Amino acid sequence: MKAIILAAGKNIRLKSITDSPKSLLKIGKYCFLDRIAISCKQCAIRQMVIVVGYKAEEIEKHIKEKPEIFGDILVKTMYNPDYVSKNNIFSFWLAHREMNKPFILFNSDVLFHEGILELLLKNNVPSALMIDEKKALGQEDMKVIMDKRLIRDIRKNINPSLASGEYIGLAKFLDRRTVNNMLSKCKLLVDLGRTDVFYEEAFRLLSIEEPSIYGVSTNGLPWIEVDAPEDYEKAREEVYPRIISMRRRFEGRY
Repeated sequence: MKAIILAAGKNIRLKSITDSPKSLLKIGKYCFLDRIAISCKQCAIRQMVIVVGYKAEEIEKHIKEKPEIFGDILVKTMYNPDYVSKNNIFSFWLAHREMNKPFILFNSDVLFHEGILELLLKNNVPSALMIDEKKALGQEDMKVIMDKRLIRDIRKNINPSLASGEYIGLAKFLDRRTVNNMLSKCKLLVDLGRTDVFYEEAFRLLSIEEPSIYGVSTNGLPWIEVDAPEDYEKAREEVYPRIISMRRRFEGRY
């Protein structure tokens, strides 16, 4: 199994905090990318594919300078030259040749309790998105509708009152049929020039035609997507302390 990490996006809304890629933003001792690597190693995942773009050289330099974290992981970076003009569906598509065996998909700007990854891997469904079913939902959240745990719809413009929860940017894909069908939808969107959409649009098209992706609950474990300065402050002041307090045995690592 490998990890595929989408980290190409240009840092726009966090410019007042850092000019580096968001994946290198530190909370506590480690940045997002470090934390993903640590969590992967705890789950015996030692192969990582990182789609880079904005200031790619900084990410590659960081990996080389952190052998204590990345030294025992096989890391491959893939460059997205169109990270400015195209949305993350293009980064997702660029990695499609790396989706030739079971993989875990990570958005690179999410701080999460390591137990969330454990829940995803231990659940017996073959392909799944991690869903927060307890958070109060807003218009900008990537919302889902589920029926008997199957994802039936995923998009931001679902009415919050109708949504089952929010996709947190962490998923697994273990079965070949679902991956092939998902990539077929992704290729269709790219071929049609729909590179302005999020990669979740491929999930949505698949869920309409042949539902095969499930939702796995975060069970209330803390996480946050850091997209703006207020998210960063909340991550530092609220979410990170909760992660520490809920998992004392990992305190030295976090």
